[in-house]
Amino acid sequence: MKKAIINIFFLLAICLQVSAQNEEEQTITVPLSNPNAPSKLKLHQVSGSISVTGHNGNNVIVKASTEQNNDSKIEKQNGMFRIPNNAYNLSVIEKENEINISSGSPNKAINYKIMVPTQCSLNLHTVNNGDIYVENVEGEIETNNVNGKIELKNISGAVVASTINGKVEVVFTKINEEVPMAFSSLNGKIDVTFPANLKATAKIRNERGEIYSDFEMELKKTEPLVEKDEGNNYKKYSIDKWVYGKINGGGPEFLFKNMNGNIYIRKQ
Repeated sequence: MKKAIINIFFLLAICLQVSAQNEEEQTITVPLSNPNAPSKLKLHQVSGSISVTGHNGNNVIVKASTEQNNDSKIEKQNGMFRIPNNAYNLSVIEKENEINISSGSPNKAINYKIMVPTQCSLNLHTVNNGDIYVENVEGEIETNNVNGKIELKNISGAVVASTINGKVEVVFTKINEEVPMAFSSLNGKIDVTFPANLKATAKIRNERGEIYSDFEMELKKTEPLVEKDEGNNYKKYSIDKWVYGKINGGGPEFLFKNMNGNIYIRKQ
């Protein structure tokens, strides 16, 4: 069993006369234990962007950088100048084709550009100061963002994508026809493009936006779900109503949920 652990601590040179800028990217190349098998990558962080691109190689290439305001011309008390703090820590762990990337500097915004073998499943989360972008990947993809957009292009497989303040855009070249999917946003449009031969059952709800599709959907008549909750001093009744539509005869359930923004379900 092969296990590769790479820990890197970056302390870059300080220049007292430069303004805000991106640091030079630092690169880690990680070989896979089994180059001929599919791989998995997990990256959860608090701050920063994540970009993942599939390539024909059999290793994972991680490029990391930070943004830092290096304006040290502002004089502080007692004649002292601020020294830019461009230090951060991250680790990349590979074990049996599973790659886990993590940072020991949770308050530091780190931007990642990652290249993975095409057949790779992804689990990507970020919260602040960044977007999630994935291209040319075959596998199961789970993405979650809080304050940024999600863009997935030329995807083959299955996707669960959720963001709070940002749009969700997904373009499939091929899908896993047996796996349910979900796409949700609170403040941003949802725009998903599927192959024309898609067979699925769409479950849709939009609170303050419209729903559009160029698929011919067979809308299903459904009764709203009424739930009753009783306590010592109260009775609560709630109604949960969704729009259901069969695409090309129906199939696994694909959920689309939005609060503020339109939903677009497109065919190629």
